[in-house]
Amino acid sequence: MFDDIQQLDLIRENKEKIQLAENEINKAKKVMDQNNRYKSILYTTGDELVEVVLEILGQLLNYDFSQFEDKKNEDFLAEIGDDVFIGEIKGVNHNVKSENISQLDVHYQGYLEDNEKEAEHALLIMNYQKNKPIADREPVHEKQVALAVRNGSLIIDTYMLLKLFEKFKRNEINSEDCRNILKSKVGILKSI
Repeated sequence: MFDDIQQLDLIRENKEKIQLAENEINKAKKVMDQNNRYKSILYTTGDELVEVVLEILGQLLNYDFSQFEDKKNEDFLAEIGDDVFIGEIKGVNHNVKSENISQLDVHYQGYLEDNEKEAEHALLIMNYQKNKPIADREPVHEKQVALAVRNGSLIIDTYMLLKLFEKFKRNEINSEDCRNILKSKVGILKSI
């Protein structure tokens, strides 16, 4: 009677719209959860930090780190064509220290001795001063930057890694661009 059929159609249409909207909300929540996981590299340390950084690096370099066997030397090793990326990942409350850069160099030199390859790139990915907000973190001291330059290594703080990853996710750069950035710079990654 009356306009029951029209009202039932209206109810059905709106329920479908609500279901579509709820699906979109759930998708957005999953993306936000993943984004928060990536951003966790700004305050975590240890295995959790290493796991998320390797996930990010894997996407940036288009490399599957699941094949990496951790022999308790370097935290990661990626052989991509002629390029070899050797790295150390650290989360600490203090600023970058010379010992962090020296530890990376020990891994780097050990790899050179064992493999006789030429195109290696040493990366120190640091979540330093993790107990401070990003804006309050002091810059890496020039002494450590100079040591990294001397060793041919690149210091990447986790904030800069996220900025690089953000450009990658927005399709502003691709994996080849990322490899070239990481290969061509020494000292500290300040801008992308």
